[in-house]
Amino acid sequence: MGYPQVVNKFGKLVGWSDVEMELYGRKLEGISAISYSDERSIDPVHGAGYMPVGYEEGNYTAQASITLYKDEVIALQRSLPPRTRLQDIPAFPVPVVYHYGSGIYKDVLQNVKFKSNGTEINQGEGKIEIQFDLFITHIDWNV
Repeated sequence: MGYPQVVNKFGKLVGWSDVEMELYGRKLEGISAISYSDERSIDPVHGAGYMPVGYEEGNYTAQASITLYKDEVIALQRSLPPRTRLQDIPAFPVPVVYHYGSGIYKDVLQNVKFKSNGTEINQGEGKIEIQFDLFITHIDWNV
């Protein structure tokens, strides 16, 4: 009896080890998560009857966050002038590079700023991870 042929359509899939990110001129090594997205609101427009007669498009919004190990945060802060808060860093782009097969796919988060800084440490944890919500104006996809 023959088995169906399994077709590996994509080959090796993109994973965490295929992602590179730079932050304020430093290639991040102590990063455990990144999240970014954008959207533009679309709402129905009503006229006669109960069904929409069209739609309207609203404003664009983008959001992002990163999670860094405390060690990476300390290294980043050491690269800044004394008494400079992360929130004081001027807006900067953050390229997120994916190695895909023999090529490279890159998104760029534009005009990134840290919204806050802080640390939360819990008993029994072997590492300290800090999530930062970021301000961004927009995302350039697939540049």
